[in-house]
Amino acid sequence: MEQVKRAGRPKTTEDTPLTDKQLLFCEYYLETLNQSESYRRVAPHVADTTARVEASKLMKKPNIRKYINERLESMKEAIVVDKQELLNFYSEVMRGTAMNYGKPLYMKDRIACADSLAKYYGMFVDKKEITAAVTNITVDIEGMDDGDDEINLGLGEIPSDL
Repeated sequence: MEQVKRAGRPKTTEDTPLTDKQLLFCEYYLETLNQSESYRRVAPHVADTTARVEASKLMKKPNIRKYINERLESMKEAIVVDKQELLNFYSEVMRGTAMNYGKPLYMKDRIACADSLAKYYGMFVDKKEITAAVTNITVDIEGMDDGDDEINLGLGEIPSDL
């Protein structure tokens, strides 16, 4: 028997335009991050089970996933502070050009920002690093038999200036 190809809706792709209801669903989803709630807002007359099933189907469509992912990415970019923006803010606070509700900032806040900037630029050294090449360390343990009382770890020579 030969299979008959059924006529139906064309397959949804990433480039398929969103319908008005799909767009509403996406916007509600971006607001709530809840698929079922978003579907219920678009179609308030449906049962909870139907809302879950239909919302899951919508979230599997490539054009809806693409739209939501693009919007989430743009929202994330608007929220996240980049390094330069943070350095500019610290600089404004340190210089006293930033205001707190129209009032100048306290000196302690300005000093804290100056300290943070100085640490960022490496002006303060919190730790001093000492490196040494060690080739041999001999440990003498009391109470061991003769011949077994030395353990050579082979770590290198200890510099004489330490």
